[in-house]
Amino acid sequence: MRTKCKFLMLLLILGILYAACSVGSGSDYGGGGGLAAPTGLTAVGTSSTSISLNWTTVSGAAKYKIYQSVTSTGVYSYVDQTEYGNYVVNNLTSSHTYYYKVSSIDVNGIEGPQSTYAEGRTFEAAIPVPGSVRASAVSSDSIQINWNAVTGAMNYKVYRSSTASGSYQLISTRTDTSYTDMGLTPLTTYYYKVSALTAMGESGQSDPIQATTPAENVVPAPGGLQASSLGSTSILINWITVTEASGYRIYRSDSASGSYILVGTSSTTSYTNTGLSPSTLYYYKVSTVHSKGESEQSSPISAMTQTEPDIQPPAGINASTLGTSSIQVSWSNVSGATGYKVYRSNSASGSYNFLGSVSSSPYTDGGLSASSTWYYKVSSVKDSQESAMSSSYASATTQSGSGSIDYPPVMPTGLVVSSVSSGSITLTWNSVSTAASYNVYRSNTLNGTEAKLNTVTDTSYTDNVPAGAAYYYKVTGVNSSGESPKTAGAFAYAVSHYTLSYYASTQTFLLVAGAKHYYRLAVTQGSSYTIEWQDGNNQNTPRSFGVDAYQNNGTLIFSRPANYYSDATGYTNPSVFTATATGFVTIEVYNNTGNSQNYQIYYY
Repeated sequence: MRTKCKFLMLLLILGILYAACSVGSGSDYGGGGGLAAPTGLTAVGTSSTSISLNWTTVSGAAKYKIYQSVTSTGVYSYVDQTEYGNYVVNNLTSSHTYYYKVSSIDVNGIEGPQSTYAEGRTFEAAIPVPGSVRASAVSSDSIQINWNAVTGAMNYKVYRSSTASGSYQLISTRTDTSYTDMGLTPLTTYYYKVSALTAMGESGQSDPIQATTPAENVVPAPGGLQASSLGSTSILINWITVTEASGYRIYRSDSASGSYILVGTSSTTSYTNTGLSPSTLYYYKVSTVHSKGESEQSSPISAMTQTEPDIQPPAGINASTLGTSSIQVSWSNVSGATGYKVYRSNSASGSYNFLGSVSSSPYTDGGLSASSTWYYKVSSVKDSQESAMSSSYASATTQSGSGSIDYPPVMPTGLVVSSVSSGSITLTWNSVSTAASYNVYRSNTLNGTEAKLNTVTDTSYTDNVPAGAAYYYKVTGVNSSGESPKTAGAFAYAVSHYTLSYYASTQTFLLVAGAKHYYRLAVTQGSSYTIEWQDGNNQNTPRSFGVDAYQNNGTLIFSRPANYYSDATGYTNPSVFTATATGFVTIEVYNNTGNSQNYQIYYY
């Protein structure tokens, strides 16, 4: 009896151990118990980065686990799980073979054994077709084709046909992204396609593009135009070279079929049009300048400027005491700003309350108590948009005491050289209500020390100086309490000046050897202008023909001195600038050639 009990006890222990092994014999990569392994597993590549799996579902299975390996006998790593008998594996590498197994999971979460493996292979990555293919006639018997580079391309094939849907014949294999098809017939249309060759083979051919050769002795218009926005105020235009072109003229319109006006010229195959309005669509045409004349304008191309960026707050905030009851706040002007708002607080970290608006620096805060300290911040305004307040503040303390006039005048504004002649320069400026008089200062250089010339009670002053001399001027307001800060400068040569003409009404002038001519152009702060000059025959002036230009305060805008390199001359590369102040720009033209020179100079 005891032996029988021992035998039964042994059987019971063995049964418990067997059950435990049956339940716990699985692993992270699929168990050996539970439901049967799925059958009929297939793996088929569906793209260069994906493989589709399918298998026969198992009765009672709640889910399936998918495992992947890079070899058939390697470790199979868990990928994902699904309730269905199919699954798509994504984010794979092109041209690679992968191996898969699948297991079943029952409603209790017990995972069965893994299936036999199935292998699948992703597709080869598609070879990109060359993009932005462009064709342009460059003469009566040649057409140039350009396209964008394809990453990994070793060569490109160029095909040609006489019709858009006809048979395309290989005409060239290239390593670069341009080809000139020569020996063509004038007044004939040709069609082209381009493909890329990589280590994986040849791509498909691009969509057909066409170009027509012009008649003999006719200057072709540029082709292959592209326009792209460079920001909120500028657009870049590119085109294909025209054989023997001496330059190109760029025209702009606000509609495709509208009137196109000349906006610039270029000696290269690109031009940047600046000073544009944000979020605005512009249309462009380009013509070829040739020894035979100017071509017709190209077909139009368009681009839209980007949205204007947020206006930035001013920097350089400064506050200075003007007496017992006023403080003047000044700052550095912000490009594009149309005005400024001034805020004040009675402590550096306190709440800043709005004081007032002005179109430019400075701002005078009046009606303050004597011996009081105030803190200021400023914001920029453009149209309806206002920037954040300046990150830094400026502070000042009013003086103690009292008087009938308790602060010096504010700084005068609007200083310009209103007229010049041989031997005299006349200045004018805006009146300041609290100024009893004005001090006029003069310097021989832009940043030199100004010497006081005279004190006047009017808002103009004529300085009689040696003919041909150049001077820089500033003005202050004066009363019994003191003198205001000096104005921004004004500059002029004491010689007779021509008024710079607009492009459409320009005249031809003769400049004798060694002589100079001077011009003045009335400008508005923030506006853009282009100055261009030529020999009167749509050609650049000689290299020893120089042009310099100066802002209202005498700051140099550009200098094209004699013997300047030829690709920066005034016709093929005119100067574009923005006026830093309302007033006058001065242009000096000089001739260092040994002969007299006809020329034209104008703006647009």
